[in-house]
Amino acid sequence: MEEHTVTTRRVIKYATVAVVVIQLLLWIVDGYPMWHIWFSVACHGFYSLLLKEFPFIELTSPVFIASCVFVLVDHFWWFYHFTSEYYRFTEVVTFFSICVWLVPVCHHSYLNLF
Repeated sequence: MEEHTVTTRRVIKYATVAVVVIQLLLWIVDGYPMWHIWFSVACHGFYSLLLKEFPFIELTSPVFIASCVFVLVDHFWWFYHFTSEYYRFTEVVTFFSICVWLVPVCHHSYLNLF
C-alpha cells in the first residue's frame, strides 16, 4: 500500500462503490431494513471524504474521528439487527466483512500508528 498510494486510493474508491451497490441490492432483493441500509450508505459516503487527503490522514481531524464513530454506530446497529432476527452465521460474518468493515479497515489500515 505504501508504495502505491494512487492505486490504493482507486481500490478503496471502487470498493466503496461496490459495497454501496451490494447494500442497495440487499435492500431491494432481500428486504434488509431500509433505514439500516441508508445509514450504511451515508457512512460510506462519509468514509469517502477521507480520500480527499489520502494518504495523509490526521488522527485528530474531525473527519477521521467522525468516521471512527460512524464505524462503531454502523457496526452496533447491524449487530442489533442480526441478533433480533435469525440469520445463519456465515451470512452474518460475510455481511459484516464486506458491507460493514471492508472500507473502514482499508482506510484505517493505511495509518502508521506506531
